[in-house]
Amino acid sequence: MIIELCGIDGSGKGTVIELLSNEFPHMIEILNPLRDGLTVTELKKIAQKQDQSIYDLKANNLVSSSYLVDLLYMMERKMKEKTDKKIFLCDRYTTCLKVYSAIGKVEKKLVEILSEKAPKSDLIIYMDVEPQIALNRIHARGIKKTYKEKLEIMEKAKTLYQSHLEKIDNKSKFIINNDGNFEQLQVQVMPIIEEMRDEVIKKTI
Repeated sequence: MIIELCGIDGSGKGTVIELLSNEFPHMIEILNPLRDGLTVTELKKIAQKQDQSIYDLKANNLVSSSYLVDLLYMMERKMKEKTDKKIFLCDRYTTCLKVYSAIGKVEKKLVEILSEKAPKSDLIIYMDVEPQIALNRIHARGIKKTYKEKLEIMEKAKTLYQSHLEKIDNKSKFIINNDGNFEQLQVQVMPIIEEMRDEVIKKTI
C-alpha cells in the first residue's frame, strides 16, 4: 500500500507521519526523497557550500528531476525488496512535485514523463491549512526559510493543491484540516488509521 502525504510546509505532515508510525510501527516504511535521495543529497552539499538551500540554486529543472529520479529509484528498489513492511508512506510524492514544479516553472513535459513512471499511490493524504498559520509554525521552529516558505508562495501552492485534488476520486484521498490543535488533528487521523488497518488485513488474508 502506497500512501502519499502532501501539503504546504508547516501543514503538519511530520506530525501525521509520527502518528501513523506509532500506530503501525512494524508495517510502515517512510520514504522521503527530499531528505534521503542520493542525487538531492549531492545538490544539498553544493548548496551548503554556498550557504544556500537547494531552492536557491536557480536550477529548478535540475532539482525537480533529481527529486523524481531519486523517488523512482527508491520506489523501484522498495517494490523489489523482500520486506515485512506493508505500507510505504511517502513524505511528498508526485502531487507535491507537480505543485512546486509549476511554481518553479519547471518544464511540464519533464515532470509528466517522470511522474507517469512512479507507482500510483493508493491513498493521498492532503494536509489543508491556512498559509499564515503554517508560516507562523515555521517561524516558531527558528530555522532558515526557503523561497517555498513565503506567504505568497504558500498561498499559490495551496491553490494548486486544491486544483489537483479536485481531479482525484474522493475514495482515494483524505483531506485533513490542520488549522487547529493537536487533539483536533488526532481525531481527523483516526479514520485514516482504520482504513489502513482494514487494507492491511485484506492483503494479509
